[in-house]
Amino acid sequence: MFEISLAKIVSETNNLDLIGSDRIVSGFSSIVNADLHSIVWIKNYSFLHQLKNRNAVVLTEDCNVAEELRDQTSVLLAKSSSRFIVAQIHTVFFKKQDSFSKNYADEWRSNGFEIGDYAFIGPKVQLGQGTVIGPNVSLIDKVVISNNCIIQPNTVIGIKGLGLEWSGSHYLEFPQLGSVIIGTHSEIGPLSTIRKGALVDTTIGNHVMIGSLCNIGHNVTIGNAAILTSSICVSGSVSIGERVFLGVGSTIKNKVTIGDSATVGQGCVVVKDVAPNKTVVGNPARVL
Repeated sequence: MFEISLAKIVSETNNLDLIGSDRIVSGFSSIVNADLHSIVWIKNYSFLHQLKNRNAVVLTEDCNVAEELRDQTSVLLAKSSSRFIVAQIHTVFFKKQDSFSKNYADEWRSNGFEIGDYAFIGPKVQLGQGTVIGPNVSLIDKVVISNNCIIQPNTVIGIKGLGLEWSGSHYLEFPQLGSVIIGTHSEIGPLSTIRKGALVDTTIGNHVMIGSLCNIGHNVTIGNAAILTSSICVSGSVSIGERVFLGVGSTIKNKVTIGDSATVGQGCVVVKDVAPNKTVVGNPARVL
């Protein structure tokens, strides 16, 4: 594990001040899993209530956050875009590639799980009883699959999302720290991709059915008993309610909320929130 002092980070990063004492840190953490030696990004004051451990180092661009935490912990105060600075620090000091060197599939087979041929299972994976993993499935990193799920062949779960910031000459990678959590009795179709969360988890509820060739972006939440048919693209930070139906080839813009029991028609492009129990069709989506 790579460790570095806050003072060194500040000295090598533009537009950043250290408020409070220096300490050694080992990387970024999600706001719910923060500890003494991790850095948490809190963009503004509206997110501060989510911080449970106020001993963690906080990086923010909001002076109100810095002032409230001044006597509780160390604060890195950004004088420009804090999101860009998070990506800069992560890329320079803490970035590491997903590791594919160790496959734990045989260990899961030896414990009685049905794991298909050529499946890859990474080190931070949890499988519930009765869950079946098909051939050529890859469970990369921080994946929790509950009881009695089916993961169809050639699906990838727990891969990083495209969280990027432009430096002026190249892209910097925003940290992808979350997990993928899948509830009970859910099924993921073949050739689909579910990306792990950035600063929060990507979560899929119970009895969810996802068809083939679907892409689920980071930080997405999908409620119980939702149906995603096939060839669907769900962008990052989308919230899909319970018993929602997404038709073939539909596309959901990032940060959109689709309410409970809503229906999205075939080929629909959803660019704004859909209220519960409504049906939308077309490009852009409109209510029937």
